[in-house]
Amino acid sequence: MRRLSSPSVVGVVFFTSLLLTAQVLASIPSKSTTTYPSPRFVYVLEGNGVSGWNVNPTTGAVTPTGQGVVAAGTNPYRVSPDWGGYRLYVANVGSNDISAYFINRSNGYLTPVPGSPFAVGRTATAVAVHPSGHYVYVAGANDAAGDYLAVFHVNTDGSLSAIAGSPFPTQVNPTAIVADPSGKYVFVADSSYEGYIDAFTVNDVTGALTPIAGSPFALTMPAGCPGGTFPEDIILDNTGTRLYTADAFDNAISGFNIGSPGGNLAQMQGSAFPDYTCQNPMIGFDPDTLTMVPSGQYLYAGNGGAQTISLYNVAPNTGALSMVGTTPVCYGGTSTAPILRVDPSGSFLITVGVTGPNCGGSKAIVVYRINSKNGRITPVPGSPFADNNPTGPVSGAVAVTQ
Repeated sequence: MRRLSSPSVVGVVFFTSLLLTAQVLASIPSKSTTTYPSPRFVYVLEGNGVSGWNVNPTTGAVTPTGQGVVAAGTNPYRVSPDWGGYRLYVANVGSNDISAYFINRSNGYLTPVPGSPFAVGRTATAVAVHPSGHYVYVAGANDAAGDYLAVFHVNTDGSLSAIAGSPFPTQVNPTAIVADPSGKYVFVADSSYEGYIDAFTVNDVTGALTPIAGSPFALTMPAGCPGGTFPEDIILDNTGTRLYTADAFDNAISGFNIGSPGGNLAQMQGSAFPDYTCQNPMIGFDPDTLTMVPSGQYLYAGNGGAQTISLYNVAPNTGALSMVGTTPVCYGGTSTAPILRVDPSGSFLITVGVTGPNCGGSKAIVVYRINSKNGRITPVPGSPFADNNPTGPVSGAVAVTQ
């Protein structure tokens, strides 16, 4: 099930780190590392375009780059930069294609790559990038049999071309994609009543995908919860050993350990972890997005129906989640669907929201500072930051690059 009618329902903050090519894989920090790349640019989908913003790495404040809105496809829905912050990709659900841009590292300006946009075939609901920067993954989801994951090779001039064998079949309605830091695996969340995770290995030479033994992996509901799962988001921890999905329909978070070697998934003890108590999912529908700090110590769940953000501690040995608390309704400008991501440094939590109290006012970028000692969040000075750019039927997705 996909919800496309409200601009505030859409938003993604996807953080990037380190360098392109093989150096990326060697330089990804471990959980014991305390220094991470600082954020530089924020990109916001503005109806049928993308606006660029500078982010102050010390204060978290955002200001326009000055370029204005750059055209995208029709109804842009999801956005992802590559892992080095050199390119940006936008999945457009209205035009069934993907827009691709070069990022100017000096000022954050965007320039379309040759040939952009690139046709996907089905509704383009999600996009992710291989850590090497060589492959781009796009979900083709008509919420029907035959849905798939399209894989594009990034050519030397930045243009995209489908790899041999693409597209690769998934279950119904692939909605979120994540590539693991080692580049070995790709995981896809299928948002349906009986939610699944498609798991693939990546061919080092061709980029082709092969289903992992046991894939697709079924999600389970908390004991006593009615209805289905409908996962709306999927994330990995920084080591690529743990996976979590936002199971919006049963108000829970599923957690899996990733086997090595092989990449098979084993559900964590205690999963699915409740976010809100079981209730009519059409009222709650929480959570619809997840993110973690780079150290893996804290996980945040954005609750669009409740207009809140939940904080969890992550058990260091098992990955199990324990809830610390939930923000007040409309806290700091959080509104109907706080799609969110932690920035590369782990200092800030960034989302889209509104400028006024009680979930009112105009569109804004909302930035919170993360307390490294307990994970709690507080608005940075000046937040929420008003976004006066044009809006359209789908807008608000955010990407943060180093």
